[in-house]
Amino acid sequence: MEWLEKERGAEPLATLVRALPEEDQKAFAVGRPALGLLAATWYPAELVHRFLDQLTAGLGEGQQELMARRGAEAIMSANLRGVYKSIFGLVVSPRLYAFSIQQIWDMHYDSGTVRIVDVGRAGHRSTISGWRAHHPFACLLNQAATYPIYEAMGCREVVARREACQSQGAAACVFLVEWEP
Repeated sequence: MEWLEKERGAEPLATLVRALPEEDQKAFAVGRPALGLLAATWYPAELVHRFLDQLTAGLGEGQQELMARRGAEAIMSANLRGVYKSIFGLVVSPRLYAFSIQQIWDMHYDSGTVRIVDVGRAGHRSTISGWRAHHPFACLLNQAATYPIYEAMGCREVVARREACQSQGAAACVFLVEWEP
């Protein structure tokens, strides 16, 4: 949320919160950094969805993809700092990441099964199924997060492309990640 506050400013975010139902507004602390949201706290999916709907209202797909990319870069930059970044770059490989993806997913979501399969020498196809709390913008954030994640593993020229999404009627969200071998 801090990246969004820096990008948009505190008052526009406060306006988004005020547009939410009164009950939802109680989860936010307008005037506090990051609207008072705590990174390690679970929030109801319905609340998050209504906020994301307000956040993305009126934006085209390209604008949403750009916002997701900037958001994912800021979020992952904060998560992959200092020693953790060094360890991640040394220890984690695309193969180990694929092996560990379900545990990583479970740290952030309470439903969904993620499977990553190799595609050629330098590619992965990620499939997310059974994600009950799916939201189109959250899905874009997950796809965009692959750029800094794979780059932190030493992959170059990373490209992620969505192949299917629940928000478009698909049974699962699928995206292809490719990089230079």
